[in-house]
Amino acid sequence: MHKLLIVIGFCLVTFLGVISCYDERNTFGDRLVDSDLRNISMDTSTIVMTAVLIDSLETSGKQVVLAGRYVHPVWGKVSAASYIPYVRPQYSTEADVTVKFDSLMLVLSSNGDFVGDTTLQQRYSIHLLTEKIILNDNGYLYNNSSFAYESEPMASYSFIPRPHVTEKLEIRLPDELGQDLLTRFHNHDESVAINHFEDYFKGIVIMPDEKQSYSLLSFQVSDSLSALVLHYHIEGGYENQQKLVFSPNTTTQFNQLIHERHGTPMEPYPLKKVEIPSEKLGNRGILFSGIGWYTRLEFPYLNNIMGVT
Repeated sequence: MHKLLIVIGFCLVTFLGVISCYDERNTFGDRLVDSDLRNISMDTSTIVMTAVLIDSLETSGKQVVLAGRYVHPVWGKVSAASYIPYVRPQYSTEADVTVKFDSLMLVLSSNGDFVGDTTLQQRYSIHLLTEKIILNDNGYLYNNSSFAYESEPMASYSFIPRPHVTEKLEIRLPDELGQDLLTRFHNHDESVAINHFEDYFKGIVIMPDEKQSYSLLSFQVSDSLSALVLHYHIEGGYENQQKLVFSPNTTTQFNQLIHERHGTPMEPYPLKKVEIPSEKLGNRGILFSGIGWYTRLEFPYLNNIMGVT
């Protein structure tokens, strides 16, 4: 199982006594400086492990799309949705020609990272944003940030992931949306001018299907990756096949991660700023950076090690 940006680790904790001894016969480095170096041989050490949840994590500007769902019996269910706004592309087709719309495609390229069962069919739904994505005052968006979107998906897509290859998904979006975008660009409509485009077209949200999502997958984000590609042609033109590429806004694109802990050993604990002893989790520690879980290791007798013989 690969690791996503998200690392899952399980460690058994052994509580043992500290046993050590000194070796004062060491002469390492005594030709260069007067050395007080002593070797301490230690057989065992007590380690106290706790799972720690921080408040929130920055997920904007990371140039990665996370989408999917993963379930684990100890720490519950994690669902990831990606919010993708787009920047205005340059449209160069002359206004005096006739253009015909062909298709509008969402193109996603896997980077090979995943967690979960990729042998089962995965399903995503694509929703249209109804609220413009704006960074917080500190310039970031977080794993618990959210913006409004249409409740009904404008498209759905099912596939079996192939995480060990660079897989490209091409999801067809509604023709009505593509035709509207093409018409506005070709007519130089004010709504798609550079200062108004993201107010008119606010972007999309990729959501995992609740009943058909068994893995959490990662996709690349760049000028040409996670892009919208509008295909059209010019009637009677010599080179009539054209495309308009809407690149993702890599500054405001972010991922939302929701952690549900119902029915797990973690359910009784607060949702943030908490430390859960490993013995409450079956002698496990949790590392899941996407939702803010880290493992804290404490060596309670380390400060007194010099006094142990």
